[in-house]
Amino acid sequence: MRIRILYDNQALNKNFKAGWGFSCLVDEDVLLDAGEKGKPLLENMKAFKINPLSVKKIVISHNHRDHTGGLRALLEVNPGIEIYACEIFSQKLSEGEKIPQKNIRPCLLYTSPSPRDLSTSRMPSSA
Repeated sequence: MRIRILYDNQALNKNFKAGWGFSCLVDEDVLLDAGEKGKPLLENMKAFKINPLSVKKIVISHNHRDHTGGLRALLEVNPGIEIYACEIFSQKLSEGEKIPQKNIRPCLLYTSPSPRDLSTSRMPSSA
């Protein structure tokens, strides 16, 4: 498994754009989170010679803007990406971030001990 950090609060590489939030590419086609802003995410992908069209799925760990803010910019470049998010906030992605519902795949993720972040949804059988 290969993991490359594409968006973080600190930049050790001078070609890397830092920003609030987090995103990493797992292998070549799964993105974990999308950072706070789309422009730095896409610029970092370009700096690392990663084609945004190679991303097939995005897993959103939790519903905070610093993990979801770059989604729209990525979807403008690659509108076919499947976005996996807890059912409890998948609707918020659609409404707040203006992410098309057709891209969102509700699933079960547990990333926080906070009861307000818990989901009891099920992973779709096609995942």
